[in-house]
Amino acid sequence: MGNGLVFEQHVANIAYTASARVYLILRSFLSRDHEILVKAYVTYVRPILEYCSAVWSPHRIDLIYRLEDVQWRFAKKLNGHANLSYAKHLEILGLDALKTR
Repeated sequence: MGNGLVFEQHVANIAYTASARVYLILRSFLSRDHEILVKAYVTYVRPILEYCSAVWSPHRIDLIYRLEDVQWRFAKKLNGHANLSYAKHLEILGLDALKTR
């Protein structure tokens, strides 16, 4: 019996692929300029997280958090300010939360 239209494994694969790409970006760029790294993130990572999201759009909160966690970890490592909230990180970087996009 099928599990219906549940995309848990698909979301897990997307989050893993996007996390690996974030790791490569942070490891590959010598510059720690936020503007450059955010452009690299928007160019190479966000399309992975958003591709065909209208089809598999997560509606469960745990799946949404799994995808948002990729961007949250990127923002934390970029700024180095672990005590700031996710919303504050996004405001500083000029990014939108994935759930609003």
